[in-house]
Amino acid sequence: MDYMIFGGDYVGKTSAESCVSAVKNQFSGTPSILAKGNHDKGKGGKYDSGLVVNNDDYAIYVMDSSSKSFTSSDMKNLKSSLDQINSSKPVFVVSHCPIHYFGKRTIGNAEKLLSLLNNHKNVIFLWGHNHSKKDPNYGTVKVKGDTIQCSKSSSKVPINFTYANMGAMNQGNNGAYGLLMNLINSSGNTNVKFYYKDLSGKTVSNYSVDIS
Repeated sequence: MDYMIFGGDYVGKTSAESCVSAVKNQFSGTPSILAKGNHDKGKGGKYDSGLVVNNDDYAIYVMDSSSKSFTSSDMKNLKSSLDQINSSKPVFVVSHCPIHYFGKRTIGNAEKLLSLLNNHKNVIFLWGHNHSKKDPNYGTVKVKGDTIQCSKSSSKVPINFTYANMGAMNQGNNGAYGLLMNLINSSGNTNVKFYYKDLSGKTVSNYSVDIS
């Protein structure tokens, strides 16, 4: 396993550190990547941000959406990173907050981020902020041609990238609790497989996306 990615809301420095310790105990040598959630704001702890991984096979960029908004500076840095990365290389953009709205939940500058990401088909946007089973997007993957609606008053917009939930508290839809991803490179093309797992480790749903 290359990395263990956490989507935020550890609620306190000790909680964030306990996540890392648990990974080290179970998966020796597997580094952790921690996005900052809105409930982590002002709690202390060390979180990742910006372009944290950029190897030959893929890149990982972590956004700070802990203010329930995508900041202009973060989007500027993300655009700069995406523009410099080969368009055939998968880029995992990790964010605690999603782009789509649900109920009373809307995220600031979501439409601007959606417009930015639609210029980069190699992006795989991973989102968390999962507190209940109610959002039907929990435990799902959206692909090119699917739509996202950023607010109640806005229109649905087709996406040109991959949009995947990282899992959910209370096991989300269909018992989906966590997400395992596998990359397969072949003849210059990359296939990404998504396996949603329940608490027992059983696969409850899966998806396959080609990045070329």
